[in-house]
Amino acid sequence: MLDIANEHNLHQVVSSPTRGDNILDLLFTNIPTLVQSVNILPGLADHDIVSTEILTSPQRVKLPRRRVFLYKKGNFDLINDDLKLYMNSISSEMLVSMSKLNKLAP
Repeated sequence: MLDIANEHNLHQVVSSPTRGDNILDLLFTNIPTLVQSVNILPGLADHDIVSTEILTSPQRVKLPRRRVFLYKKGNFDLINDDLKLYMNSISSEMLVSMSKLNKLAP
């Protein structure tokens, strides 16, 4: 665990024992100056509670507006006409390609 903390520049900020004379609860941070206070409070049985105050300012990520298409307002006659033109252009290109292939074949 120490290797991982060192590799990622993490600092452990709990310095008081949380169970007997041992520090069992850990709090790691990469910016220790944001930790305003660390308090050890009496807990249940023989285990104490770690209470911390950390200076943060949450930022709300604003998502871009979504485009919502209103299909019931679509001009389907125009869409069908465009699709027919596109299909005809593909068909004519295909016929030209096939005729070129037929001329190349022995």
